Amino acid sequence: MTMILVAAVAVLAVALVLALALLMRGRGRAGEQEQFDLLNERLDAAADAQAHAYERLERQLRNDITETARVSRTEQSSGFAHFQQTLAAQFSSMTTVQGGKIDGFAQQLDAVRTVCNSRRNRRAMNRGARSNSSAIRSACNSGTSPRRATGASPKFARPSSSG
Repeated sequence: MTMILVAAVAVLAVALVLALALLMRGRGRAGEQEQFDLLNERLDAAADAQAHAYERLERQLRNDITETARVSRTEQSSGFAHFQQTLAAQFSSMTTVQGGKIDGFAQQLDAVRTVCNSRRNRRAMNRGARSNSSAIRSACNSGTSPRRATGASPKFARPSSSG
């Protein structure tokens, strides 16, 4: 762009020098008028050429800016798409890991619940056995039938010591 401007200024400077040189020669008034007209035509032609060069340069610059913006938007779009895919993969991985941890915790909770239930059942059975044995002892001491006191079947009943 600057090269074109420098060239245009150089052409105009040469035309101006030529015009001054022609003025200095001092040929006849009619010849001078012709030379001025010729010089004006050359200056107009140089100005038109320079205007066309500016328009062409402006158009090319506008097209380059548009193309650069389009390429930049395309690169950003692909970058964001890649980022989105990466995030989706990471979230999927995190979801899988979290699901596994939750499943493991559920299994541990079931194991703890099973252990607690079995301990509770053993305690209840131990209490029942203690209450049966204390009922048998009290029946033996009071002289009543242990079968009636405990509700035990006759084959497990002890003979009464009172006679």
